[in-house]
Amino acid sequence: MTPKTGQTEGASQTPASADDAAAPTLSVVIRTRNRAEMLRRTIESIQQQQDAPAYEIVVVDNNSADHTAQTVRELAEESAVPVRYVHEPVEGLVPPLERGIAESRAPLIAFCDDDQTAAPDWLRELMAARQATGADYIGGSILLELPPGSARPGPVARYMLGEHAFEGPARKLEDKAVPSLGNMLIARELLRAVGPFDPQSFCGGEDTDYTARVRRAGHGVFIAPAAVVFHIIPPHRLHKDYLCWVSRRWGSNLARRDAPGGGVRLAALAVARLGQALCLRLPRLIVCRVRGNAMAAADAEYLLHRAWSYARSSLTRLWPGLFPQPRFHASLEISAESRFTRAASGAAS
Repeated sequence: MTPKTGQTEGASQTPASADDAAAPTLSVVIRTRNRAEMLRRTIESIQQQQDAPAYEIVVVDNNSADHTAQTVRELAEESAVPVRYVHEPVEGLVPPLERGIAESRAPLIAFCDDDQTAAPDWLRELMAARQATGADYIGGSILLELPPGSARPGPVARYMLGEHAFEGPARKLEDKAVPSLGNMLIARELLRAVGPFDPQSFCGGEDTDYTARVRRAGHGVFIAPAAVVFHIIPPHRLHKDYLCWVSRRWGSNLARRDAPGGGVRLAALAVARLGQALCLRLPRLIVCRVRGNAMAAADAEYLLHRAWSYARSSLTRLWPGLFPQPRFHASLEISAESRFTRAASGAAS
C-alpha cells in the first residue's frame, strides 16, 4: 500500500509554519479552472516523477464549477507525494499564480499547467540544469499532444499552441526568447527580488512580461531542453477561428511587453509591424492560397492578426482616452476561450 501523505486544504489555509514538517526541496504549482479530467492526468504524471528531490504538489483551484476539488482529494488520498488543494476565489491568471507561490513551502518552485503532462524525468532534468548552470530562472521544452488522426499544423500555429521545442544542453537564452511558464523552475529568492506578477495579465502573456522584468533586473534566463512536458491539445484548439483569436492575444501581449520602452518606441514598432504585415505577410498569404499551400497560408494569416492586434493594443496604451476599445480587449481575456469550448460541445452534440 502506498503511504497516505496527501493533503487537501481550502481557502482558509495559511502558509506553512516552522513547526510543520520539513519543507520539501521543490514545490510544483498547478493553476486550474474547470479542467478536472485533464488535471487528473497532470497530477498523475507529476506524482510519478523519477529520481526527483523531495517535492510537493500544490493545486490552486480558481473557482472551478466542475469536480476539480473531488479529483484532487482522490489523488491526494493515496499519494506518496504530498498533494495540497487550495481554493483561490479571485478569478484571473495571476491571483491563483501568486496564491500558489504563497502557499508553497520550498525554496524552488516548478510550474506546470493543468492541460499538460510531465515526462517521468521532468523534475530531475530541471534540477540537473540548475546544478549545471546555477540559474534561478529555467524553462523547459513543451511538446504538443495532438488529437489522434489530426494533421500537424504549421510552425506558427504550433508556437501559438504552446510548442517550445529546444535542443542541446542547458544554457542561457539570449535576445528576447521567452520560456513558457507552463514549464518553469524559479527560485523563491528571484521571485522576491523581481516582485509579483502583473495583476493586469487578463489575456495571457504573464510569462512574457515577467521574463522581460527578470532580464531588466539583471538575471539570466536559461533553458533546459531535456526537461519536457506535453501540452494536451483538444480538437477545438486546431480550428482556425481559435488560432486567429490566439494570434490576436499574442499581438496584444507583445505590445504590453514593448510598452515600457516608451511611447515613441511603441508607436514606431507598431508602424513597423503593420508595414511588415502589409508588405510581406499579406503577399505571402495570397501566394500560398494561389498555390494551394493551406498550412503556410494559415500561418501567414495568423501573423496578420498578430500585427493588427499589436497596432490596436498600442493605440490603447499610447492614447487610452481616445482609443479605450473595451470590447476588443475583453475579447482577448482568457475567459473568452469558453466560447470555443461551448461551440465544440454544441457541434459534438
